[in-house]
Amino acid sequence: MIRIGFGDEHSALVYGIANRLLGIPAAADITQQVFLRLWERPDSFDPERGTLRTFLAVMARRRSIDNLRGRIRTTRREQTVARQAPASAPDVDEAAMAMIASERVRAAVATLPPEQRQAIELAYFDGLTFREVATVTGVPEGTAKSRLRLALARLAGLRDELLTAARAVPQQRDLASSPVQAYRHQLAVFSEVVDRIAGHQWHLQTHPYSWSLHGLVAHLLQIEQYMERSLGLTDGPADEFETDHLQFGHRQIQDELTRSPGATVATWREVVARIDPHLDALDLEHGLVFHQWPFAVRSLLIARSFELWTHADDVRRAIGEPVAGPAGADVRAMSDTSVRSLPLAIHVVTDQVPNGRARIVLTGSGGGVWDLQLGAGGDELVTVVADAIDYCRVAARRLTIDELDAVIEGDAELAGRLLTAAAIVAV
Repeated sequence: MIRIGFGDEHSALVYGIANRLLGIPAAADITQQVFLRLWERPDSFDPERGTLRTFLAVMARRRSIDNLRGRIRTTRREQTVARQAPASAPDVDEAAMAMIASERVRAAVATLPPEQRQAIELAYFDGLTFREVATVTGVPEGTAKSRLRLALARLAGLRDELLTAARAVPQQRDLASSPVQAYRHQLAVFSEVVDRIAGHQWHLQTHPYSWSLHGLVAHLLQIEQYMERSLGLTDGPADEFETDHLQFGHRQIQDELTRSPGATVATWREVVARIDPHLDALDLEHGLVFHQWPFAVRSLLIARSFELWTHADDVRRAIGEPVAGPAGADVRAMSDTSVRSLPLAIHVVTDQVPNGRARIVLTGSGGGVWDLQLGAGGDELVTVVADAIDYCRVAARRLTIDELDAVIEGDAELAGRLLTAAAIVAV
């Protein structure tokens, strides 16, 4: 009989996976559901197919993704205007090819040594990140990554089919928030994090900036007011630093610092409340310039979602809380927008753009597979495999390229340029 207590390592594993995907309130429910199912159906766990940790991790992720899908479906029904990211069902040919690829790949995976087979199945078929594979299998991250590399080398002839099969994993499909939803979600998250700042903490510095926590909120107040003007929702004078994001609104920020932090937060929320009623009616394809960069409204909303999430993590670090990834639907929206911009963005960081294709594979909730055309035709030059949230942290300049735990096949220098390009509009 399996003995499980809520405070043991197994429950911590389940709760951690659910919390990363759904947040604290739903994580407790998912944890209870997972252990209740195991209690009611202990025969569902087969020790011959893997360890208890592996079984619980996969169940936690699947239930969390089901919960997330339910949220997205509900939100979509409630949204009457917001345009969704492409989510159409695959056609018959695509579905057939995915099925064939999946069968061939699984047959090949079955021939791998047990440790490599487990790593591949967890990463590509159950959608765990490299870090989660290490946690679930109880080995260091370097060992887990090495097992994945060895497995991929053995499956080199089936690499394309492996990625095709990975595309067909249910979690990869139909999870993107709309730009409006992602922006609203991250506004709400930032607001909740700000509420946890204690009175004596407002002077703490928010690295990598020189701002205090009060100064950071004052900065975001200026950005929300600038966005309100840029969207044509109000009139106002231009700022002399509109082309410099970090210097923008410097004088107004200094004025805000003479007020109480609570007053600055209240004013920020007032501006957010003024903008919100107009969001659903925005023309997402309308073009505008924001801090010297040309944006469509949809891209601007995603960029602002990136910014708000990044600054929420900046606050968490300052007050001693662990950083947190966005919900999978928002990760998908942000990573999709970022990756799709790379063929153009790479021209900003280098004049040497080769002709060929790059494949970006982002694992974990909100991840996906993208085939990017660089230049005019050509062969596949590089494949980059990384965790979706870690990729977003690189794009936000909160994780360096050297710190990114990625598997790169092909032109490593080109991979570095693509990842550098991802961060060109970071805050």
